[in-house]
Amino acid sequence: MLGVVKPESLTGSLPCIGELKEAGFDVQICGYGVEAVYHGLDEYCNLSDMKQGYEIFVKVIEALHAKAH
Repeated sequence: MLGVVKPESLTGSLPCIGELKEAGFDVQICGYGVEAVYHGLDEYCNLSDMKQGYEIFVKVIEALHAKAH
């Protein structure tokens, strides 16, 4: 287990997401920024967090691919 998952909605920050949803796409987004500095001048993320996140993406994609075949 890597940590705690806490779903959060920051509506309005990415207008293109609303446009994609209106066009019929099921859109899910996620990010690895440090919550304390979201949308600040010093916003940043840690490469180690991104690495872990992409490893999780790979596992999810592999599982979905295996289920589809």
